[in-house]
Amino acid sequence: RGRSGGAPSGGGGKGGLAAQLAEIAAGEVGRLAALAAGLLGTGSGLGVLEQAMRTALAAAGARLLEAVLAGGDDGYAGPHVKCGAGHRAGYAGSRPKTVSTVLGPVQVMRAWYHCRECRRGFAPRDEQLGVAGTLLSPGWLR
Repeated sequence: RGRSGGAPSGGGGKGGLAAQLAEIAAGEVGRLAALAAGLLGTGSGLGVLEQAMRTALAAAGARLLEAVLAGGDDGYAGPHVKCGAGHRAGYAGSRPKTVSTVLGPVQVMRAWYHCRECRRGFAPRDEQLGVAGTLLSPGWLR
């Protein structure tokens, strides 16, 4: 059930992440340009265009944020860590969590640990990201 090393779960390094983000951004800019052109072609007013672009930009931001989070460390801290009560918890695989952010929902993969004594599981990455015990990002809660 273990996992070798403490390497991040994905992304392929900073160079790979930068290339992936550039690709996502280019695709989003293309979609945004098509949206703007399509709305202008229908004679839509400025207000409609502004709202559509705001929605599209937030969605693009959410996709970029999700890619950044996917390219980082998933919180894996070895085969065993201490739970909040100080017991030994074992690595139990990775689990997704959907977090509501100011940009929209994003899915985060996190290393999951289970404490047999407490009969509870937890993800150290949730604490790192400020989303332990909640589905709302710190930005959303401000």
